[in-house]
Formats: sequence, C-alpha cells, structure tokens
Amino acid sequence: MGQPSQANSNPDTLTVHDNRTGKTYTIPIEDNAIPAAAFKAIKAPTKPGERPENETEKGLRVQDKGFLNTAVIRSQITYIDGEAGVLRYRGYPIEQLAESSSHLESAYLLIYGSLPTKRQFEHFETEVLRHQVMHADAETFFRSFRYDAHPMSMLASAFAMLGSYYPQANPSLQVSDGEGPNFTVYITSTRGLYYRSDPHG
Repeated sequence: MGQPSQANSNPDTLTVHDNRTGKTYTIPIEDNAIPAAAFKAIKAPTKPGERPENETEKGLRVQDKGFLNTAVIRSQITYIDGEAGVLRYRGYPIEQLAESSSHLESAYLLIYGSLPTKRQFEHFETEVLRHQVMHADAETFFRSFRYDAHPMSMLASAFAMLGSYYPQANPSLQVSDGEGPNFTVYITSTRGLYYRSDPHG
C-alpha cells in the first residue's frame, strides 16, 4: 500500500503526487475507501524550523477532525444514512424490526446475524431467563453513585463492572458464542437496577 507509483492500469487506485519531493504514489481503493495507513509511505525531509512533532520524515498523516469522512471499520451489523433517514440492522430496516420483532428476537439478530427460527428462539429465551439473576453486589454498586448521576454514566460504568463478575465472556469465539444470551439479560437487568436505585424514580 502507498508505494511509489510505476505504470498502473488498475482503475481502483488513487494516484497521489507529492509536490515536496516530486514522487508519485499509488494507493488502493476498496469499498470506496482508502487505507489511511498507506499515506505513511509518503515521506519528506524535515524543513528548517519545522515542528519536531510533525514527524514529516515518518510519513504523511491524515487529519479528519470529528471523523466527518472517516470509516473506522466495515460493519456487518449496522448501516445508517442520516441524510436519507435509513437505519438497518443486519440488513433489516429498523421500522420492520420495531413492528414485527420482539426485543429478544432483535437481540438474537444482532448477535448471530439472522432472525431466529422458532426452535432457536425458544432456546435463546430459555438461556436468557436462566441468567436473569445478577450478583447482589451489583445493586450496591448502583447505590454508590451520587443522587444526581447521569443514567448513561451509570450504565456505562455498570457494563465495565460486569466484566469483573463474568470473566468467562472473553473474546474467544467458542466461549463468547455462549455469552450472547448472558449479555442480553445483563443489559436488561442493569437497566432494571438503575430504575430501582433512582432516587427520583
């Protein structure tokens, strides 16, 4: 990626000419995106008086304040087009899921990539209900917040706290596959604990 250019017949590329050095570079285009790391190959000598922090000799950087035109990852879960008012999860319009699918069916879709069959849903629902009881210390954790704590701060902290109670939910696919129902019920139970501990509720 980002190599000095030779004759290139591939149309799915971007040609960048560096006027500082006179060199030309070819950067691949994939899914209408270019790899930002490819620009690190575009290097130039440091100019007299230039800020050392620029690290010009280490390669060009790409600046995008606010990530207005940066794709961080290719998502297979969510597609959103704010201008067109489109939101899809796993290819399903949010309107369809809201009208035709339950909370647990939508959770299954997000975790496993497809809506469940009747048998799959029954198994998933059973697993969720089996894990609905949380550790007693979780309620104590919630009551430790200030009376006016913002609910999003409380929920975010709670999810981090749950990691210490359920270390088996590690990144291993073999293990994490069985944690899907657990995670679903943790979210629901955590919200319930928030409302129980809300002094204004």
